[in-house]
Amino acid sequence: MVDLGLTNTGRIENVQTENSVPNEGYISFDIRFSIHYKKKTIKIIINIEAQKSTDPVKLGYHLENRIIFYLSRLISSQKQREFFHSEYDKIKKVYSIWICMDASNDEDSVNKISLKEETLFGKPSAFSQLDKMCGIVIWIREQNDVEESKNQLIAMLEDLLKDEAIEKKKKNLEKKYNMKMTLDLERRIDDMCNLSDVVEERGIEKGTEKERTRVIQKMIEKGYTKEDILDLDYTEDEYKKAKDAVGIDV
Repeated sequence: MVDLGLTNTGRIENVQTENSVPNEGYISFDIRFSIHYKKKTIKIIINIEAQKSTDPVKLGYHLENRIIFYLSRLISSQKQREFFHSEYDKIKKVYSIWICMDASNDEDSVNKISLKEETLFGKPSAFSQLDKMCGIVIWIREQNDVEESKNQLIAMLEDLLKDEAIEKKKKNLEKKYNMKMTLDLERRIDDMCNLSDVVEERGIEKGTEKERTRVIQKMIEKGYTKEDILDLDYTEDEYKKAKDAVGIDV
């Protein structure tokens, strides 16, 4: 959660979360934005994804392959937007950050996926531009009653996504992380706690049929595709029922 007034990184601008490239298909990012660092003209494109499960059996694919695809799309979609023709040196750095919520009690971690040079023969080459794409995977634990993570970012995310009252979360964030609760920040924390589809899905995974339908309706209203929703372990019948409830043809 990054906002002007809460960070000194520089100017932040929203970027459309849908991405469609001719002949390459359509994908939808959870959150996508750009940062202009301080007074420099460096522009960084970032997208953030929340992932309830990383199990290849449930997903039908390995998560790292999806991360690579997202990074590649963030790069390729810059052509005719950030650079034209053969101006490849104008490609902006891209980051894809994944918050994965199914780590075991001792598996809280932060991992980096990036390009690197490896010399197979002869003198190493000084490739200075291999920092254009980077994937970050943040693993937070499923259980609430675990020892606090030694990593402050993970500890904060686990506190934010913990299954407890919002007001208690706010007090905890203010006390532990010196987050001054301005009206705007409180509103954004409320949004994170109440409207995050992944968090809700995690919290009511064993909930009632009515609750599951309500979550699907929210995802439909936010533009999630049928495939996105079924990837979260909802059924075809649940999807159809939610579609019928909001009056949209399947």
